[in-house]
Amino acid sequence: MLFFKLFFIFLVTENIYQNYIPGLNYFDEVITIIASLFLLRNYKNQVPGRIYDIKILRSITLIIILGTCATVTYSIQPNFDGVWRDALAVAKFPICYCGLKFSMQRYDKKLILKDIVPFCKFYICVLIVFAIYNLINYTPWLSNGNRYGLPLYSFLYTHSTFLVIAVLSMMAILLADGIKRNKIFILFGLIILILTFRSKAFTAIAFILLSLWWINHRRYINHSKAGFVTGMMIAILIAIYFSMERIEEYVTYGDTSARGAFYIYGLDIALEKFPLGSGFCTFASSLSAKYYSPLYYEYGMNYITGITVDDISYAGDVFWPNIYAQYGYIGFVTYLFMLYYIFKSISSRFQMFSNQWIGATTIFIYSISAAFAEAFYTNDSAVIAAVILTVYINPKEKITKK
Repeated sequence: MLFFKLFFIFLVTENIYQNYIPGLNYFDEVITIIASLFLLRNYKNQVPGRIYDIKILRSITLIIILGTCATVTYSIQPNFDGVWRDALAVAKFPICYCGLKFSMQRYDKKLILKDIVPFCKFYICVLIVFAIYNLINYTPWLSNGNRYGLPLYSFLYTHSTFLVIAVLSMMAILLADGIKRNKIFILFGLIILILTFRSKAFTAIAFILLSLWWINHRRYINHSKAGFVTGMMIAILIAIYFSMERIEEYVTYGDTSARGAFYIYGLDIALEKFPLGSGFCTFASSLSAKYYSPLYYEYGMNYITGITVDDISYAGDVFWPNIYAQYGYIGFVTYLFMLYYIFKSISSRFQMFSNQWIGATTIFIYSISAAFAEAFYTNDSAVIAAVILTVYINPKEKITKK
């Protein structure tokens, strides 16, 4: 169990020292490859929600096929290194979710979770102390700028976004371990998330608070179709509501900003390259900027701040244009169905609105909201989320009715 504890500590802190250890930023790709091997080895294992996992894998397989066909047909990206890495990136979240889920059946995840709860409590206390200090006495190395006249808390992370996923990972563990026994630390986590002032973090906050209100008014919600639909609607509405600010920003600035250009020109590419899309490593991703895609020249995007040859800082700030541009509208719809199957898989493993379900769904809800403002499902945050969902949150036996 020591390995799982150290691994969790690494996941929630690696961004702090990522810039100081060469090659550490490739950890998510290494985990994805390992998960792929686990998947091949344990694919026939009978696990809860297996039928949904099969649908998840079929969906990502179709997306990979579309990307391969488009890459071969149009040959837009000449660098093969970028092509295979982009194919691996788009498969990160579903492969890690299914592969690690299959491989963890022989471990007692209840013991694993109990072993890391003390660290989560300790680390959240450390974070809240520095958050309050930074609020009282502004400290540049603890902040990531200002908003509303207040510092954007980031602790030692390179950006407050990475602090958010770290805190949410620990909160998911504490929620799954027991809301009542960990309520003070969950409250501390909510305060930390608020002080990051990230709109995507408010999505998770709203979901947690709404879930707590719900369970206080309904002592037991069985794993029925009505319960599932309720949970799904709550998830979608919260994610959309707190993402509207970002969407309105993209519409306002149009194609003069990096994010707006990605959304607008991505639609043009999807129509022009219908039905396949433009292929791997060609649009709206950090890899397509690193191996500078010819599409940026074709659409005049090489003059937009953050997408120029010398400055690619905004190239990985969106996700959905990457999907519908590179894999077409068919790939986009397929990806949405894949996320739906992942949510179904989560709900098949946990009793609806149980502590475990709330912890797991909080991570999932956040991932949907974050995808409107960052390339969540293709960066290291997706791997961290998949690991939390499959390795550290234990599905308890559910009460069922005939």
